[in-house]
Amino acid sequence: MKKGIACSVLVASLLGSTTVMTPLMTIPAYAQESRIIEPTNQYSTDMITVVDNGTGAIDASSDLSNYVNLDDFTINGTFSLGSNSDGGVNSIFFIGDNTTANNYFTLYVIPSAKKLGVELRNASGGQMLSNSNVTLSEIDFTLEHKVTFTMSGNNYYRIYLDGKKVLEGNVSSGFTNGVITNPNYMGFGIGSRSTGQNNYPMTGNLKDLELYNSAIDENQIISYHLGKLESVIYEHSSVYYKDANVDRVQDNDNLDKLVAMTKGSISIRYRVNDSNSGRMSLFSISNRDTSNKYIDLYVDPSQDVFGLNIEGTKDFVMPTSSISRANRTVKDTAWHTITITKDNGSGKGFMFYLDGVYIDKYTTAVQEGFFNILEDANAVNLGFIDTSGNDLEALSGVVDYIKAYDEILDTSAISQEHTLTTWQPGQEIDMTNVIKTETENLFYQGYDDSGYRIPSLLKTSKGTLLAAIDKRQTGLKIMEILIFHLEDVKLIKTLLEIQ
Repeated sequence: MKKGIACSVLVASLLGSTTVMTPLMTIPAYAQESRIIEPTNQYSTDMITVVDNGTGAIDASSDLSNYVNLDDFTINGTFSLGSNSDGGVNSIFFIGDNTTANNYFTLYVIPSAKKLGVELRNASGGQMLSNSNVTLSEIDFTLEHKVTFTMSGNNYYRIYLDGKKVLEGNVSSGFTNGVITNPNYMGFGIGSRSTGQNNYPMTGNLKDLELYNSAIDENQIISYHLGKLESVIYEHSSVYYKDANVDRVQDNDNLDKLVAMTKGSISIRYRVNDSNSGRMSLFSISNRDTSNKYIDLYVDPSQDVFGLNIEGTKDFVMPTSSISRANRTVKDTAWHTITITKDNGSGKGFMFYLDGVYIDKYTTAVQEGFFNILEDANAVNLGFIDTSGNDLEALSGVVDYIKAYDEILDTSAISQEHTLTTWQPGQEIDMTNVIKTETENLFYQGYDDSGYRIPSLLKTSKGTLLAAIDKRQTGLKIMEILIFHLEDVKLIKTLLEIQ
C-alpha cells in the first residue's frame, strides 16, 4: 500500500485574487439523528402521483378527522411542476371548508413568479399568516424538490425547501382550531373551494407525502430532506496533492463496500491546482496487478470535460457541449461537485450532475451494474489509478470528500449535496439560512505550499467578522483575511500583499 496523506481542506471557489468562501459541511451534524415522531398519515410513499391540471390529484378527505381542531401541524412532501412559466397557483396540499368562500389552508407554488407560500384563511376570509410567501428566483420548479411547512399554533410557522429554511413568521392562531371549524375536504394537487372559486389545480408530480398532527422539530425536518443522502456506504475526505509527484492515498480496506454496488450514486467535491492540467483521476478502483482493469471518475480541465471510464468497456465522457449548455465549466481552479448515478433496466443507465445541475446521461448499450462490474478489483485509489505499471492520471489538487450511496439520489438530494458549489461568477451568495457547522481547519501544513502564522479574529462595530493570518510565500508577506459580513450576508476572502 502506498503511504497515505490526510489533510483538512479549505472549501473555497477561486475568482482571481478574491475567493468566495463556503462552509465545509453541507448538512449540520444534528441532522444525522433519526426521526422520532411517525407521520399521522402518509400518501404516495415510494411512488409518483402524476397530476395534470388537478386530474389525478389525491383526495385524502377520509383522514380529515385527524386534523380537526389542531393548533400544530406539519406537512412534508416531494414535488415537481410541469412548467416554470405557469402563472397559476399550484396547490401541493389543501384543507378547507368548501361551503364557505375562503376558508382553507393551502401550501402552493406559483411557478412563473418563482413563489412558494402558504395561505391560512378563517371563515371570514381573513389571512391568518402574514408575509407568507417567498420568491426563490434561482429555483427550477420542474426539478424535484422537498418541501416542509410546520406550524406551532399561536407561535410560529416555517417553510423549508431542499434542506433550507426559506421562510419563517409569527402566527396568532391555531392551524384548524378556531380557523377552519368544519373542514370537509383535504387533498394533494388540487383544492376544493366554494362554487365558482379557483381550486388551484396543480400540474406535476407528487410523492412521499407526510402529514403530522404536531409541529415536528428541525432534526426531523432535515432528516426528511436528507432522504437518500443518509444511505452513505462509503466515505473518504480531505486528500491534498500539491503536485503529481507526491505519494498517493489508498483505502483498500473499504473495497468490499464499493464492489458490492450494483447501482447507486457517487459524489465527489474537488478542486484542481491548474486549470490547464490534463486528464486527472479523482477516484478509481482497479486491479493493480494488471495494466488496464479499472473504473475511473476523472476530470480534464484543459478540455473542459469529465466522465466515468470503465476501461475496456466504455468511456462515459461528459463533453464540453453538454457542460456549456448547462452553464457550467470544469476548466478552472474553483471547487466543483460531481454526482453520478447508476440504475439498471431498460432506458436507465448513468446520469451525470455538476454543481447542482443535470448535465447529460448514457442510457443505451450500458452494462448492468456499477462498481461490481470490476469483479477482480483489489485497490481503492484517491486521485490516481493504481496499475501494474506506472500510476495513471495523478491528481494535482484537493479532494474534499468522496461519498458512495447504495441509493439513486434524486434531484432534491443532489441539489443539497451540491449546495456549496452552485455559485457562479457574478452571483450574490444567499447566506440567509446558513447553519453553523462543525469546526474545520482553514489553514494547515502544506496547503497552497505556504506557511501560516499569527492567526487572529476581529469583529467590527457593524458586525463584520475578520479572520486574518500571516502567509509566508516566496519571500513575500501576504495577509489572508476571511471577511464574514453579518449585515450584508457575504463571506469573502481577500489577499493583501504587505509592502
